[in-house]
Order: sequence, then structure tokens, then C-alpha cells
Amino acid sequence: MTYDTAKKLTGITEQTGILAVKNSDGHLDEVLTAVQEIADENGKIEVNMIEQTIKNIQHQYRASINALYMASAILFVFGSISLMNMLMVDFQNRKREFGLLKAVGATQKQLKSMLDREIGSYLGGSLLVSLAFGGLISIAACQRLDAVNHCISLKLPWLFLIALVAVMGGIYLIFVAYAKVELKKAEILPAIREE
Repeated sequence: MTYDTAKKLTGITEQTGILAVKNSDGHLDEVLTAVQEIADENGKIEVNMIEQTIKNIQHQYRASINALYMASAILFVFGSISLMNMLMVDFQNRKREFGLLKAVGATQKQLKSMLDREIGSYLGGSLLVSLAFGGLISIAACQRLDAVNHCISLKLPWLFLIALVAVMGGIYLIFVAYAKVELKKAEILPAIREE
């Protein structure tokens, strides 16, 4: 924005800008002292080290980043509930199939092994899809923020990743135990009668 435009639109008569000073190795203290003296004489210049500037920018984005964490936590909880519901409904809908498989000679061990593989593939696929899409969205968001401010970097949220793997493992163990109990209840005669 030109000086005239800024003055007309805002009434500002002095321009504000950023001056970055790069120094040779070993001369930081000398350069910082000289710049600080200039700033002290002027009274309108503020001297910030790059670390302070980065902290200020990160502080500005803290609320947005926390909102993204909250959204991911909500998606995480409801996604886990939805996945458990899907597995339970799928299992209940297939009780007749299990009875028929028992009627044609499938053993309890074979049925349990089949269900273990299916549950593992559901959960493994869900884990891979969530990590892939979450990673891509995170990288895109961080690149966008970094393009604007040059100091936002991607950090892996290890707590969320560990919680995701733990919840998937917990769901797997719960549904393996549930399948084992329900397979014992699967009866041959009602399944044959329904056919």
C-alpha cells in the first residue's frame, strides 16, 4: 500500500514494516546491541529475536490449532462408536450364516478364525484410512499456515496416534470376545428353518 493510500484510508502518517537483520557467525551480540541502541533512541522501534516472533505467531494460531484438536477428538470418539456399531450390527445380521456354516461342518475354531480375520481387516483398514487422510489433511493445513507465516511446522500428535492404536486394539479385543460368546449361541436348527 502506498503512503498516500494508507494516509487516506486509515489516517496513518507513518509506515510500519519489518526489517530483518542477518549477521555473521559470532557477531550476534554486537549487532543486537547496535540495533537495540537505534531502537532505544527512536522509541518507536521494537526489537524481536526470531524466536520471539515465532512464539508470537504460534500464540496467535493457538486457538485455531486447539479447535482442530477438539474437532479431531470429536471425530475420533464418534468414529470409534460408529465402527463398533457397524461391527455389532454386521455380526447380528450374520448369525444365520454362522448357523448354516456349522450345519455344513465348519468348526467353532474355523468360524472364530474367519471372524478374527474379518474384524482385523475392518479395523486395520479403518486405521490405515484414518492415518492416511488425517496425515494428508494435516500436511495440507500446516503447509498453508507455513506459507503465510513461515514458522508453523508439522508435529506428530503422538498422544492421538497412541490413543487411536489403543482404541483400535481395544475394539478388536472386545469384538473377538463378543464373537466367541455369540458363536457359541449360534444354533443350527433356527438357521436351517429360516432358509
